[in-house]
Amino acid sequence: MRFYIATLLLTLTFSLPPVCLAQETKPDETINKGAASQAKSEELEDVTIKGTIKQEIKTQKPLVRIEEEMIEVDMPAMETEEQLFSKTPATLEIWREAYGHILSSKQAAFPGYTGLVETPIATFQPQIRGEKVISKWNLVITDSKGCDFKKFKGSGDQSIVVVWEGYNDKNEILNVGDMYTYVFNYTDMAGNPHTVVGRPFSVNGLVHQEKNGLFISIANKALFVEERDQIKIKEDIFPMLKETADRIKDYFGLPISVIAYGDTTAKALGQANAMAEYLANNLIIWVDQIKVAGYQIEQEKQHVDVIVHNR
Repeated sequence: MRFYIATLLLTLTFSLPPVCLAQETKPDETINKGAASQAKSEELEDVTIKGTIKQEIKTQKPLVRIEEEMIEVDMPAMETEEQLFSKTPATLEIWREAYGHILSSKQAAFPGYTGLVETPIATFQPQIRGEKVISKWNLVITDSKGCDFKKFKGSGDQSIVVVWEGYNDKNEILNVGDMYTYVFNYTDMAGNPHTVVGRPFSVNGLVHQEKNGLFISIANKALFVEERDQIKIKEDIFPMLKETADRIKDYFGLPISVIAYGDTTAKALGQANAMAEYLANNLIIWVDQIKVAGYQIEQEKQHVDVIVHNR
C-alpha cells in the first residue's frame, strides 16, 4: 500500500473598482481629468492572491494475482520423460538378431580370452620325496638348446617356492615360442646329491612392460601358416589376436608399433604388415597410423612384437 501527499497551489484573481479622492482642481484640469478618469474607469486592475493548501491523499494499489494451475505447466515435461522411458531401443526389439550383431562387432571386448601370459611367468614348488632334510639347493631354467637361462639357489629346510618373472640374469625376457625346462638340484644333510627334472613348457603369447612401452609378443610359429610365398595368419590364433586388440583398447589414442623378426627382412616386414592390418580393422583406425618394421633373426627367436608406447 502506498500513500501520496499532494500540495495544491491556489491562485485567485479579483477585479476591484477604482477609488476616487476629492481634491481641488482647476476648471481646465477638471475637464481633462474627468476625461482621463472616465477612460481609466473602463479598465480594471488585476489582483493576485497566492496561497498553499496541504492535504493527504491516500491510495491503495491492489495485489496482482495470477491464477495458474501448476500441474498443467508440468504436464508437457512429464509427458516427454514418459516417452523417453517407454521407448525401446531398436537393437533390443528383436533380441536374437541384436545379440548376434553386438557380439560380432569388432568394437566389443571379450575379457574371457586368456591366451596371453603376464608376468610372473611361472611359480616353481619342487616336491621332495621322502623325509629328507635339505642343506642347500639350486633351480636352473634352461632353453631349447640346453643352455642355462636363469638360476636360483638357496639353503635350509624351509618350504621352497620360486617365482620367475620371465627374465634371465641379464634382464632379458624369454623368447616366446621357445621351449624351456627346469632342473632342481639339492643336497641332503648327509651330503647326498639329488636331481629333479621338470616338464618342458613354452609361452606363445606374452605381455610385458618395458622401459619403452607395453610389449605384446607372439611367436611366429603360432601366428603364421608356413607357406612359401604367402603370409597367412592361422585361424586358431585369432582368439589371442582378439585379446591383443582388446589390451590395446585400454590405451586408446597412444602410438602403436609392430616389429616382426623372421627368416629374412622382407618376410619379416610382410608379417609386420599383416599384423598391422588386422589390428587396424579391429581397432577401427587407419593402418597408416601403425608403424611397422622387419628384421632377420634366428629361428628360435622369431616373433612379432606389438608395442604400445605408453612411456
